[in-house]
Amino acid sequence: MQDTVVRALASQSQFETGTTLKAWLFTIQRNAFYEQRRRSSREQEVMQDFELDMPVSSEAPSMQSARDAVTDLGEILWKLPDLLREAIILVGAQELSYEDAACICNVPPGTMKARVSRARSQLAALTETENLSEIHI
Repeated sequence: MQDTVVRALASQSQFETGTTLKAWLFTIQRNAFYEQRRRSSREQEVMQDFELDMPVSSEAPSMQSARDAVTDLGEILWKLPDLLREAIILVGAQELSYEDAACICNVPPGTMKARVSRARSQLAALTETENLSEIHI
């Protein structure tokens, strides 16, 4: 709902007088929902592709531990908020520049840098929490 209001305020000049405000807001909300679903679907594809690129090897335990690390990373990534996960995947996994990622997300490059920084901090904290929970088990 909050995203809908923010988007509506940002594009209020596009609202046509005489039309129903409720319908216009619903259209914005529906489009935001579809956008989020497409983004989520694409993120899952990227993570699956990355995991499948790792060869399975019964001979080298280090390769298996690398596969486990990728799986763990995928699980931890899904614990991040949507905006931070999107930012870290675009800049980190997709290797886009901050400027290109910012264009995709329709935000200033400084905002993208801040999101990536927050995502990295949260990933580090989540990783530390995961490691501590494994030690206590």
